[in-house]
Amino acid sequence: MFLYHSADRKPEMRGKGIGRAMLAHLAKIAVERDCGRFEWSVLNWNEPAIRFYKSLGALPMDEWTTFRISVDALHKLATIIYKDTNVDAANDSKTVLDFLKKQKIKE
Repeated sequence: MFLYHSADRKPEMRGKGIGRAMLAHLAKIAVERDCGRFEWSVLNWNEPAIRFYKSLGALPMDEWTTFRISVDALHKLATIIYKDTNVDAANDSKTVLDFLKKQKIKE
């Protein structure tokens, strides 16, 4: 996962092709790794960014809702004990990963 926040860029750097170059580079990596897509988020009020992304061929995913777990809930989730599996996520991550790998997802 790669995280980038455009607010980190200075306003005088906008419009110089940096965002296009960054996304093109990420697209190249995605193609090299045989990914079918890559995704990112944009605030719904940021019309200039939305126009820019659409100009690259990106499509908005209006049917999706973004979820976020912040500090308190994140810490709580990290300490969950898997009662059905007797696995302690906080102290036995290898077992959790092994458990998850064994799960079969039906398509």
